[in-house]
Amino acid sequence: MRKILAALLFFISMPALAQQANFGFESGNYSNWTVSNGSTNVKTTGWSNSGSGAQVTTGMNNYCPGGGKCWTVTPYGTYMLSIQAGNGSPSFDSSMSTLGFNSSETTSIKNTIYQNGNMWPTNASYARRSVVLEAGKTYTYAWNYVSTDYTPYNDGSMVVVTGPAGPVTVNGQQKYALLGFTNPGTGNYSTGSYGSTGWQQIVITVTVTGTYDLSFITFNLGDTALSPILFIDEIIGTTQLNGQSFTSVAPNAGSTAPPPPAPPPPGPTFCCGGTNTSFNASATNTTKVNTFSSRIVKDSKVIIEQIGSSNSITVTQSGTRENYFKYYSNGNNNTTTATQSGTSNAVTNYMDITVNGSSNSLTLSQTGTGGAKGIFATVANNNNTINIQQKDNGNHYLDLSLSGGNKSVAIIQQGSGNHMAAVSLSGNPTSFELTQSGSTQNFYSIAHSCATTGGCGTITVTQGQ
Repeated sequence: MRKILAALLFFISMPALAQQANFGFESGNYSNWTVSNGSTNVKTTGWSNSGSGAQVTTGMNNYCPGGGKCWTVTPYGTYMLSIQAGNGSPSFDSSMSTLGFNSSETTSIKNTIYQNGNMWPTNASYARRSVVLEAGKTYTYAWNYVSTDYTPYNDGSMVVVTGPAGPVTVNGQQKYALLGFTNPGTGNYSTGSYGSTGWQQIVITVTVTGTYDLSFITFNLGDTALSPILFIDEIIGTTQLNGQSFTSVAPNAGSTAPPPPAPPPPGPTFCCGGTNTSFNASATNTTKVNTFSSRIVKDSKVIIEQIGSSNSITVTQSGTRENYFKYYSNGNNNTTTATQSGTSNAVTNYMDITVNGSSNSLTLSQTGTGGAKGIFATVANNNNTINIQQKDNGNHYLDLSLSGGNKSVAIIQQGSGNHMAAVSLSGNPTSFELTQSGSTQNFYSIAHSCATTGGCGTITVTQGQ
């Protein structure tokens, strides 16, 4: 069984589409979305006033379209989708037809837009996917419009929801809603020249339960230059203007659109999973291996306190009873490798590790046909690399606490016996992989809290028999 865990996202106040399935982009692609045109490469830099359609991105950092305004837009997790018309984008009329509008409906929308800018929509880019919506529930989805143009070029964006017979309400309107626009007073929200709406939410209700199409579209007016950018995601992220937190704009007067949402929660949290039963790694199962620390070690006992930087330490322990390694390190650019092995069921391998510093490399290995294997490790600060392997027969237990940014973590628990991993992550971003296999008793508990600026990392958990 393979589980790719990118973000367990939810709203407290009202259901989000994430509650039915993952409609975000934490896989790093826009699979299950149909796009007018786009690129499958993840966009990290190179923002400009001309786009390539739909593209997954880690965020916009200090992009300055004009007017002395420089915007930073980040997702709640690691990825969001940007939609920006440009080379290869279809016409507005063609896009509207694809999204389910007949010619008279398209004309009516174009006339409404024309009244606020004396120009007609030209090219457009969109993204669309299916969602299951239940009657009587209210659903939300997040978006952020950034204008790269100036008034009176009233570029804009829309959301469309179509599906089974029966009224569909989007921001208090039927079937569609005009979202962010450049000219003041247009659509649900307006930015002015080179502005941003900040993160907003659409609100959807339906009267008939069924499968609907959810679409977002952004377009140029009067020309095909200086294309606006529409970001979409399951949950609101953050916005900064010239390095300062930006408060999302209020709806235009008379609009039925919702007010700006509250700031996002502090970060996604993953918890408890595995086969058979739930696992409280921080309490119940910890007691199963705490006996490691109180045993009388007779075969190999190594205690190291390392202070300083750019050191290399290698520890190898083997025997027929118990191996104990206690290690404290304070410094940067240190490389530490510790290996414990045994050939008897009586062997107990135990590591107690504390590393405080940046750019350290830590490789811990417990192998052999012996008994239980346990690692308790705390690693703090930035740019650290942690590789942990607990293999072969015997129960495997890991209690790992990590803080700081830009961590790379790979954990393998493999062999006959129970596998239990309790992990606490903070800081951002983190590359994290956990593999548990070789037993029907695989349990993990992962708590991940991270700042929204810079994005949270991707967590991958793989479990097998």
